[in-house]
Amino acid sequence: MGITQSLFSQPSESNNSIQIQNNYSNELSPEEEILLREQCTRTISLLGEEGFEKFRKTFVVIVGLGGIGSHIAQTLGRSGIGKIRLVDGSRVSHSTLKSHAFAEYQDAQQARFKVCVVEDHLRKILPHINIERFEFNFNANTADLILSGNPDVIIDCIGVKDRNYSYELVINANRKNLYTITTLGALTLIDRCDVSKFRFEDISAANLSSYNIQEVNVKNFLINNGVHSNVAILYSIEKFEELETNENNIICTMSSYFANVICAYVIMYFAGKKEKLKINRNIKLISKKIFSKFLKFEIKYHDHEEKPQNNEKLNMLQIEFIIEKIWNGRCAKSYNSNIDQLVLVRWDKFKKAAINNLILLTEQEAENHYLIENLEILKQKSEQDANFVNSINETLNKFINNSMI
Repeated sequence: MGITQSLFSQPSESNNSIQIQNNYSNELSPEEEILLREQCTRTISLLGEEGFEKFRKTFVVIVGLGGIGSHIAQTLGRSGIGKIRLVDGSRVSHSTLKSHAFAEYQDAQQARFKVCVVEDHLRKILPHINIERFEFNFNANTADLILSGNPDVIIDCIGVKDRNYSYELVINANRKNLYTITTLGALTLIDRCDVSKFRFEDISAANLSSYNIQEVNVKNFLINNGVHSNVAILYSIEKFEELETNENNIICTMSSYFANVICAYVIMYFAGKKEKLKINRNIKLISKKIFSKFLKFEIKYHDHEEKPQNNEKLNMLQIEFIIEKIWNGRCAKSYNSNIDQLVLVRWDKFKKAAINNLILLTEQEAENHYLIENLEILKQKSEQDANFVNSINETLNKFINNSMI
């Protein structure tokens, strides 16, 4: 079925075939906690105690447990993830063995469910891991159940053959405001082999146009179905050459590479280390564009103020520092990295523009921000807003000793 047709008219499994296994772990005993922390020593060292505790509370849903999904489950499990929901109704076959993280010859002979194979191996590594096992595929009938429980992130690992369900998953998750990571039904892996060309971007910023027309069509299809942000796409900028062979040409090693890139992103993102997630951009060009919009914003809202002296003005090196080092080229609120939508604005509009009082937002978010009377009122709106204000203050306070513009 083409991507321009309805995704929701496809036949789905009967509800009678749905098998769910809930394998929740209670709080660990002191002895189990010691063993877990010893096993996750490197993760704790990387993330710090606070970051590791945040990561341990993360609830991830992995849909599709083939070459990519099985490797993601393994790495996140070994790293100490809080809870994993495994979703896949397919069984191990001999073709599975080329790229699967756990599947063995005997599993293929017995045609075992992939979710069972993954869970069994994870429990050999982490006996008390919190796993929820869904032995059915994603489709229109199972969507609500799979996306239930307020997960922190949905990782779309549905394969090429079932790619239309991948798009349906992204659309459904986005409508529920669930953060989603996708490879567009593994479309972005086809005929790629250069791992240095990987890119991770929000759907609003992912530049697929030069690489694969199929990817562009899918991105446009998702956007036309209301998916404008909150979806991260892992793709490659390696030149795509369509071969005169089966369209499913994926080198088995690429599955594990893609999986580990996703895992690194998930670990740092949910451990509160978003500033470590680097993006490959022309920072000088980005800074010039954003600085130009910043000046227009200053004229619009602060033109009545006394002009700063020359030695107080921002220079381009400071602008680059703010954009790249403080905000990592992304919106501080929605993490949008589309430079055409971003602008630097004052965090506290009653204070001078300074390194420690400039925040990167989308233009619409910036306009909304200036409608708020003050930051204290913003904190009182909701717990989420209060957490946002505290997080931004904490980030900016690190640069309190930097000079004004």
